[in-house]
Amino acid sequence: EESVAWEWAELLIEANSFALCTPPGNGFQRSFLSGPESVFGTNALSQYFATLSLYQHRLFAFMISIVGDNARLVRYDHAGAVVSASFNYVYHPELLAMFVYRYVNMSSEQRGFDPTATLASATDTRLFRRLADSYPAGSHLATTLKEAAAPRWPIYKLALTCPWSSDERPVRISSPVTTRHFLIGRPLKRSHGTGRKSRRAYVAWDENRKSVVLIKDYWRDDSPSCLTEFEVYVKMWEHPADEMFIPYLLGGGDVVHNGQSQRTLTETFIVDQHLNSRVHTRLVIKQVCRSLVTFENCRELVSVVHDALRAHERAWTEFGILHRDIGARSILIYDKDTGRGTRAIGLLCDWDLATIKEKARSEARSQYGRVGTWQSMSAALLNWPGKAHRLSDDLESAMHLLTWCALKYLPHEYTNQPFRLSKRIFDLYDIIQPDGLGSPLKLEYVIAVRPFVPGLPKNHPFKILLFRLGLLLRTHYHIAHPDAIDELYDQLDPNSPLPEVSPLLGHAAVLGVFEDALNFPVWLGLQKLVDQCQREFISSVNVPTDQPTSQIKAGCV
Repeated sequence: EESVAWEWAELLIEANSFALCTPPGNGFQRSFLSGPESVFGTNALSQYFATLSLYQHRLFAFMISIVGDNARLVRYDHAGAVVSASFNYVYHPELLAMFVYRYVNMSSEQRGFDPTATLASATDTRLFRRLADSYPAGSHLATTLKEAAAPRWPIYKLALTCPWSSDERPVRISSPVTTRHFLIGRPLKRSHGTGRKSRRAYVAWDENRKSVVLIKDYWRDDSPSCLTEFEVYVKMWEHPADEMFIPYLLGGGDVVHNGQSQRTLTETFIVDQHLNSRVHTRLVIKQVCRSLVTFENCRELVSVVHDALRAHERAWTEFGILHRDIGARSILIYDKDTGRGTRAIGLLCDWDLATIKEKARSEARSQYGRVGTWQSMSAALLNWPGKAHRLSDDLESAMHLLTWCALKYLPHEYTNQPFRLSKRIFDLYDIIQPDGLGSPLKLEYVIAVRPFVPGLPKNHPFKILLFRLGLLLRTHYHIAHPDAIDELYDQLDPNSPLPEVSPLLGHAAVLGVFEDALNFPVWLGLQKLVDQCQREFISSVNVPTDQPTSQIKAGCV
């Protein structure tokens, strides 16, 4: 990656000489999109497009894939790839020549470049690269602005036409639609992937407000079962509370150019009713936050997750919204100025998989029903993929998030044993079985209340917290099979109080355990360590039982 100038790349060409990859017509009747050789090819193209989209603002990109004397033309966007039929460019060089000729005569927009993101002028570039000097050295803003102005990364100016707050209050439905401009550089946070996985967060300079903001850039799944993240924030901020524990949204929404939202096209060429289009979305947030994994100590980790659960409770009880993606990426840490210093608070974000209570009750159980972050997904969802996603699954995710963070960043029995630690994290959180199921060990541990993080100090409030959460989960799982628990949900009168059947049918029991731990007077020991096992997140969005998460959607035309 370092040897390629991805920030300036135009047309990507992949060349292979594998004999077994020769397309039909030269002795091998194999399709480019099937068989072990093609898995390598399509995954490689996916990685190329993901890397290109990381350095550039691309809606789609064209590629040429060459295998021996044969070639295919590829159009890749954030929903997948559309691939041409194979042709022999030695015998038919005019096909390849015509494609290249037409490509060089296209406009930048026709080549897939985002017209709402243009290279900044020399003046704007100098301004952005000097912003870090305006803030105290070593502060979070100074550090992030310096990273954003990294020398290799060009500075872009974004033009966002959408509803904007005009009075420093959170954006509302009635807010006027105007165009504002922002300067951005290297992403503050980024995930290497396409579609929903290509989420990026930028620390940006707001030219209108003359201040630093955070911009979230991603491609949301245009699914009728999900609310948009913009809708969730607007709905909750219309009825503010003393403590919201969600990001302060200044504006944003679907990216619009010339009156049209930016969407993928791959799904229109593929006969797959489960492949939805994706819509380009940008959200502008007032707070420039830290990621969850930058927590300073064990108590801060517990405190910010507790804050996020309070936002989750309010969304569920007051607005009937279920988050469905509790994970390390969906909780931010904001260092709030209290007048006497700063206090770390947790903000629950990434509401793009949220649904309303009525849809959660009537959601059809199917193999496409699992959504969320794989590592923190409930044992029931991992092992019963036809199970509908319920409130209890989100509450269980909070415990798995704590144990996952603890194994990576806190001292325990596997500290200084990287192989054993890596195997434990894989077996409990990362494994995807051939049939699409998740970790059977996670289910075993939940039912038996076995410690996910062995070797924590005796009587430490964090160890007691995990044990008490484990007892709540065991009680929940011992009531009935997960499908029977779902039926219990369906039978509940939404206007009546929840029966005392499972502690995970409401938030009170889980929040009570968190609050008891946070009220503990002494939190000594368990100093945070550097990441002991650097593993990537696995975002599982609509994962069927018979295919791995990494499979890309591709079509042949």
